[in-house]
Amino acid sequence: MLNARAIRREFFLQLGGFNIHWRLASDREFLIRASLLTPPTATIPNLVYRYRWHSNSQTLTDFSKLSPILREENLEIAEHHIHSTSKTYHLPLRLWHTQEAVHAFLTELESLNFKSALQFALRGLKYNPLWPLFLIAESLRCLPGFIARGFKTRSQLAKNSPNPNESPLIE
Repeated sequence: MLNARAIRREFFLQLGGFNIHWRLASDREFLIRASLLTPPTATIPNLVYRYRWHSNSQTLTDFSKLSPILREENLEIAEHHIHSTSKTYHLPLRLWHTQEAVHAFLTELESLNFKSALQFALRGLKYNPLWPLFLIAESLRCLPGFIARGFKTRSQLAKNSPNPNESPLIE
């Protein structure tokens, strides 16, 4: 997390700061660019920062209206850096892209947006021919919670929740 890092001003300026093209994910994109330069790092063994998930977060709240925008930005960032980096970094970027495409596919499928779901599936396949296996694995991972919720997804429960910013407890 960017919030838990101290970055030298010179290094920040060397990287060109945040790319404001990414409205919600500019911090993530900045960290990818930073990691590609493999800067010297130091770890502080003590807890110096604690981030709490809260309902007013713009990007880390379940079922936020901004979630689709963030997911799209994450996919675009992964695709951009897959094309612009050395092969060393392709695998982690492809895995991240795969995860984002699977979640986007499932979200669109749940909303019965079949055309959009198909587009995310094709994007996932473009960068990872094993994408369907990741889809199956994620579906199986979510199955126990889906059954425990009476065959309802977490977002279906959230839509009916008296507090829409509070996510259902069962994963």
